[in-house]
Amino acid sequence: MFSKIIRSGIPLLTLVFFIPENIHAQLQINEFLAVNSTIAHDPDFGEFSDFIELRNASAVQINLAGYTLTDDPAEEDKWTLPDLTLAPGQHLLIWTDGLDKRPGDTAFVAYKNAVATMTALHANFRLSGDGEYLGLFHPQGTLLDEITYCVQTSDVSYGRSTSEPAQWLYFGEPTPGVANSPYGSVWMETPGEPIFSLQEGFYPSPQMLHLSTTEPGAVVRFTFDGTTPTGNSPVFSDDIPLNLNLTIKARLFAPGKMPGKVVTKTYFIQENHSLPVLSITSNAANLYGFDFGILQNAIKDREVPATLEYFESGTGERAFQVGVGLRVFGTSIYNLPQRPISVRFKEKYGDEILKYPLFDGKPISRYSAFLLRNGGNDYNMAYFR
Repeated sequence: MFSKIIRSGIPLLTLVFFIPENIHAQLQINEFLAVNSTIAHDPDFGEFSDFIELRNASAVQINLAGYTLTDDPAEEDKWTLPDLTLAPGQHLLIWTDGLDKRPGDTAFVAYKNAVATMTALHANFRLSGDGEYLGLFHPQGTLLDEITYCVQTSDVSYGRSTSEPAQWLYFGEPTPGVANSPYGSVWMETPGEPIFSLQEGFYPSPQMLHLSTTEPGAVVRFTFDGTTPTGNSPVFSDDIPLNLNLTIKARLFAPGKMPGKVVTKTYFIQENHSLPVLSITSNAANLYGFDFGILQNAIKDREVPATLEYFESGTGERAFQVGVGLRVFGTSIYNLPQRPISVRFKEKYGDEILKYPLFDGKPISRYSAFLLRNGGNDYNMAYFR
C-alpha cells in the first residue's frame, strides 16, 4: 500500500497532514481513581478527591491549550485545560472535585480559613463511583481517548498497563502523577496475607519478628512508619528486632495481581498497663505535616484516615482493629497543646458501625463515633477521670 502511494506521487501531502493527528492521539487517559478514600490529597484544599491522570505517550512535547475533558459524551468541551506543555512521557494530574480551578486562580481554602492561590488543576466535574463516561478531546473537537467504566472500588484505580498500554487494569496501589504500578489485574485478583510470627500485643522483653508467605512468586513488603506498603517499600529479608513499641504494616506483592490486603499489627515492648490501650496508626503527614497535619496545625475542617487497634485491660489482647477517620474537635480546646480527637467510623474506611462495648456499665455496644478528650482546661493536670 505504501509503495503504491510513493509511485503515484499523489498523497504525500495527505500523509504529512495526518502525522500531527497521530501525535495528538498519543495524549492518553492513563489512570483514574473514582473513589479516593485514603490514597492521596490534593495540594490546595487537602481533600481526598478523585482524580484523572493524563500521559503524553508520544515522542514530542504537546501544548495542552484548548484540549478538553468531559464526563458527558454530549458535552465534549465540558472542561478546558490551560496553556501548559507536557513533555514526552510526562504525566498530568487533574483533581475531579467540581471546583473548576487552575494554577494561579484563587479560592477560599477551609483548612486555612483564607483565600489561597491554586497550584493544581481542578476540573468542574466529579467522577462517579457507580461508573460513567470519560472523554479527552483535541481543541478542534477530535476525540483522542475515551473510556466507559463500570462500578469502582474504594482506593482501587483503573488504568493502562505499563507493558501493554492498550490493556486496562485495576491497581490496588494507585500512583497519581507517576507511572502506573507494575502490579495490576484485569479481574482485581489479589494474593493472600503475609504471615506474622508474633501476634500483636504486649511483650515483657524484646522480640524478633519474622514475616513470610506461602504464595508462589509473592514477596512481603513492609513499613514501620505508619504508611501503607507500596511497590517501593522494603522487601522483608531479615527478622525485624522489636526493641521498642512499633507498628508494622505488611502486604504481599505478586506478578499479575494487585497488592494484597494490608495487615497492621502493633507491638508493645516492656510496657505495664492496667487500662485499655488504643493504638492509632496513620501517615505522619496526616497528623504532623507542616501544611496539612491536623494535630500540627489544629485543623478542624479536615478528616484523615487512620487504623485503630484496641487492646483490652488485663489480658492485653487486641479486641478489634478497624479503619477510621480522625478529626480535631472542640470549640476552643482544640487549640491547646494536646488536641482532642474525634474518631469516626465510615464505610470508606471499613465499617460504618463499631460493634463493641467500649464503656463498662453502659448498655451501648454500637458506635458510629467516639471522642478522645484532652481534659479541657485541665489538659495538663487531669489526664483521665
